Amino acid sequence: MKTLFTFASLVLLSLTSYGQTARIQAIHNSADAAADTVDVWLTTTSGSSKLIDNFYFRSASSFIDAPASQDIRVNIAGKNSSSIADTIPGLGFDYNLA
Repeated sequence: MKTLFTFASLVLLSLTSYGQTARIQAIHNSADAAADTVDVWLTTTSGSSKLIDNFYFRSASSFIDAPASQDIRVNIAGKNSSSIADTIPGLGFDYNLA
């Protein structure tokens, strides 16, 4: 439960929509030593890809294009993960960016 609560402050997404794409930014703000570095995965209807590799505590990504007006899923995995299957249980979040 502590890990799930910790994630609430792990990755904050800033979302802005531009037609068929949205701009997202992730901010890693979890002080939990177990989550000092994570990978962020994005799943869309066309598959999954690693969005951010080895994302460090107290860092922010640049703005990244993501699909708008469709269901997407953001998953958090441990550092150096090799696939979406490495997602930490309970740390997958669904969005549909209008």
